[in-house]
Amino acid sequence: MFFKRASKSELNDNAASPQPAITSIAHGTECNGNLATDGEVQVDGTVNGHINAHVCLVSANGVVAGEISADEITVRGRVTGPLRAYHVHLQSGARIDGDVISDTIAVDSGAILNGSVRRSEDPFESGEVAVPVKLERDRSSFLDSPLWIGSDADSHRPLRAIRPK
Repeated sequence: MFFKRASKSELNDNAASPQPAITSIAHGTECNGNLATDGEVQVDGTVNGHINAHVCLVSANGVVAGEISADEITVRGRVTGPLRAYHVHLQSGARIDGDVISDTIAVDSGAILNGSVRRSEDPFESGEVAVPVKLERDRSSFLDSPLWIGSDADSHRPLRAIRPK
């Protein structure tokens, strides 16, 4: 016989490769330990540990106490720990208590970020968390600027908009 008959699986080279499933931590669930996947993680419950994934979504009810490393991170809930990603999106209602190291970041109105932000084209190149730099300057000098008129040193009011005339 001159030709070998190919099996059906060999004939179909257009078959989609299996996609990793979405890992979901449901509301009311508490996960203690590190979580690593090649796919997407959606956190509606509580994770006490580090998350390493391709995409990570922390929903409005989600809480993460640990570092999140992913290509893309979207936060609507609370994260206590550093974020490392190529793109970070902090949506309204997000509360981050930690540093953000990313190539790009989007922060919606209503998101709270307590930490430093550092831009890096490769946020995964070093395992160290960004250390905030303390600037030595007179605290009253920024309070005297037009953006902070009427504020005192303990004020937490948002900046006032200045429109050009």
